[in-house]
Amino acid sequence: MNQQKDHALTESSEVVELTVEALLTGDRVDLRSCPFLRTRATVEFEYAVVESVVRETPDCVAVAYEDIDVVGYRVGTKLKVSPVKVEVPDIIWEHAFCTGTAKVNGMAIGHISLRGRPDQKGAFEVVLYNSNGEKNSWSGKPLPAATANVTGEQAATARFQRLVKDALVKRTPSDVLNAVAGDKK
Repeated sequence: MNQQKDHALTESSEVVELTVEALLTGDRVDLRSCPFLRTRATVEFEYAVVESVVRETPDCVAVAYEDIDVVGYRVGTKLKVSPVKVEVPDIIWEHAFCTGTAKVNGMAIGHISLRGRPDQKGAFEVVLYNSNGEKNSWSGKPLPAATANVTGEQAATARFQRLVKDALVKRTPSDVLNAVAGDKK
């Protein structure tokens, strides 16, 4: 079995929209997207840094902002979060036959698999796992967090890295998010 290691530090250049229950301590929220704080005089120039996120009731999430206030939001309320630095975790690749399995902290988070001749368009299947996802009604297996079909093994590896980064930035339910969150506990 062949193993390779990938690691990258990347920065998102876009503002992402997250539900309040997905916010984490340290996130910077664009106050223009907050229904309660957008009328502040300095809102055009201000991001609020999340100090804590607490589920108060089944329908309410309390978000405390540094030097501002605590705001109670309805579950599902979306806020815009400024660009965040995302550290893509160390990915260990284990290659066997025509499949490369990506692992983080010993947990399989996805794979790249050859599904035809290497020179065929879309011959490489790229899959980011979500073990806790909704089950496929036909196979009973969890639906993946993200998939793609690309041409070329290097392009497939690059696409996988992008899927991992996007899942971390947007907090897409996925095994990579679980592996990274488990690492911080």
